[in-house]
Amino acid sequence: MRIEKRTMNWLPQKSLYQANEAARAKRKAYAKYDISLAASLASAFTSAQTATASDQVTLTIKMAAQRVQASADAKLTSTMDTLSTSKLA
Repeated sequence: MRIEKRTMNWLPQKSLYQANEAARAKRKAYAKYDISLAASLASAFTSAQTATASDQVTLTIKMAAQRVQASADAKLTSTMDTLSTSKLA
Protein backbone atom coordinates (compact mmCIF):
# COMPACT_ATOMS: atom_id res chain seq x y z
CA MET A 1 0.00 0.00 0.00
CA ARG A 2 1.43 3.38 -1.03
CA ILE A 3 0.67 6.65 0.73
CA GLU A 4 0.54 9.55 -1.63
CA LYS A 5 -0.22 13.16 -1.13
CA ARG A 6 -3.16 14.22 -3.21
CA THR A 7 -4.57 17.68 -3.57
CA MET A 8 -7.88 18.61 -5.00
CA ASN A 9 -6.52 21.79 -6.56
CA TRP A 10 -9.53 23.81 -5.58
CA LEU A 11 -7.44 26.75 -4.42
CA PRO A 12 -6.29 28.92 -7.29
CA GLN A 13 -2.58 28.75 -8.00
CA LYS A 14 -0.60 31.88 -8.74
CA SER A 15 0.74 32.25 -12.22
CA LEU A 16 4.50 32.39 -12.68
CA TYR A 17 4.21 36.11 -13.40
CA GLN A 18 2.27 36.72 -10.19
CA ALA A 19 4.72 34.60 -8.17
CA ASN A 20 7.66 36.53 -9.62
CA GLU A 21 5.95 39.85 -8.93
CA ALA A 22 5.26 38.80 -5.32
CA ALA A 23 8.90 37.74 -4.89
CA ARG A 24 10.07 41.04 -6.41
CA ALA A 25 7.83 42.98 -4.05
CA LYS A 26 9.23 41.06 -1.07
CA ARG A 27 12.80 41.75 -2.20
CA LYS A 28 11.98 45.43 -2.70
CA ALA A 29 10.44 45.67 0.78
CA TYR A 30 13.44 43.92 2.32
CA ALA A 31 15.86 46.21 0.46
CA LYS A 32 13.92 49.28 1.64
CA TYR A 33 14.00 47.97 5.23
CA ASP A 34 17.71 47.19 4.97
CA ILE A 35 18.49 50.69 3.68
CA SER A 36 16.45 52.35 6.43
CA LEU A 37 18.14 50.16 9.06
CA ALA A 38 21.58 51.07 7.74
CA ALA A 39 20.66 54.77 7.74
CA SER A 40 19.37 54.63 11.30
CA LEU A 41 22.51 52.79 12.47
CA ALA A 42 24.72 55.35 10.75
CA SER A 43 22.76 58.14 12.40
CA ALA A 44 23.07 56.47 15.81
CA PHE A 45 26.83 56.01 15.41
CA THR A 46 27.25 59.62 14.29
CA SER A 47 25.28 60.96 17.24
CA ALA A 48 27.22 58.70 19.62
CA GLN A 49 30.52 60.01 18.23
CA THR A 50 29.28 63.59 18.53
CA ALA A 51 28.18 63.01 22.11
CA THR A 52 31.53 61.43 22.96
CA ALA A 53 33.43 64.32 21.38
CA SER A 54 31.21 66.79 23.24
CA ASP A 55 31.84 64.97 26.52
CA GLN A 56 35.58 65.02 25.88
CA VAL A 57 35.51 68.76 25.21
CA THR A 58 33.45 69.35 28.36
CA LEU A 59 35.85 67.25 30.42
CA THR A 60 38.85 69.12 28.99
CA ILE A 61 37.25 72.48 29.78
CA LYS A 62 36.47 71.38 33.34
CA MET A 63 40.05 70.21 33.87
CA ALA A 64 41.41 73.49 32.51
CA ALA A 65 39.05 75.47 34.74
CA GLN A 66 40.18 73.46 37.77
CA ARG A 67 43.84 74.21 36.94
CA VAL A 68 43.13 77.92 36.53
CA GLN A 69 41.13 77.96 39.77
CA ALA A 70 43.92 76.14 41.63
CA SER A 71 46.47 78.60 40.26
CA ALA A 72 44.28 81.56 41.25
CA ASP A 73 43.74 80.10 44.73
CA ALA A 74 47.49 79.62 45.17
CA LYS A 75 48.19 83.17 44.03
CA LEU A 76 45.48 84.52 46.32
CA THR A 77 46.87 82.55 49.26
CA SER A 78 50.42 83.77 48.61
CA THR A 79 49.20 87.36 48.26
CA MET A 80 47.22 87.10 51.51
CA ASP A 81 50.26 85.60 53.25
CA THR A 82 52.44 88.44 51.94
CA LEU A 83 49.94 91.03 53.11
CA SER A 84 49.57 89.46 56.53
CA THR A 85 53.33 89.27 57.05
CA SER A 86 53.85 92.83 55.81
CA LYS A 87 51.26 94.15 58.30
CA LEU A 88 53.09 92.45 61.13
CA ALA A 89 56.40 93.93 60.14
